[in-house]
This record gives sequence, structure tokens and C-alpha cells, in this order.
Amino acid sequence: MPSITVEPCTFALFGALGDLALRKLFPALYQLDRAGLLHADTRIFALAREPGDALTHLAHIDSQLRQYVGAKEIEEEALTRFLARLSYLHVDFLKTEDYLPLAE
Repeated sequence: MPSITVEPCTFALFGALGDLALRKLFPALYQLDRAGLLHADTRIFALAREPGDALTHLAHIDSQLRQYVGAKEIEEEALTRFLARLSYLHVDFLKTEDYLPLAE
């Protein structure tokens, strides 16, 4: 089996509070992180239209991860590491200026 070189990246997940993201995409990204397949410097931006406190939205993502990944596959250390990668950003997808924080 060939060795895999993992490079850091910034991942922007549009529709981060939607059903697909919460049921499938975040759990898949968590599993990649848990398996050591995400570089330590990889960042994940959770982008959605819902306004409000970023910490509230990140807590919602956390609770959904726990539900859809399942208790047997949740490792607290891996989950803490994964959640530390996440940043929530409220975006009006039609406003160019809402994308500027991604450039930082």
C-alpha cells in the first residue's frame, strides 16, 4: 500500500447546518481526523445562512456528531481536536463581502 502524504488545507463547508452536512459530511470529516488523515493545520469553515452566536452553532454540530457518529466511535480526544478545527461563519451567499473572512 502506498504511503499517504497529508497536506494542510482549509475546507469550506457550505450549508453547514443542513441535513447533509450534519448527518454525513461532518461525521465523515470527524472519522478522517480520528484516523489521522487530516493534517494538524487543517481548518474547517462551517458556512451557513443562519445568524446567531457561533458557539451555539458549533455546539449544535457537536451534538449532531455525537448522534450520527455513534457512542462507540466517539473518542473524546479526537472529537475535541476535530471541533477545535471548526469555525462557524454566518454568510449571505449573495454578498461578496461575507466571504472576506475566509481570506484571513
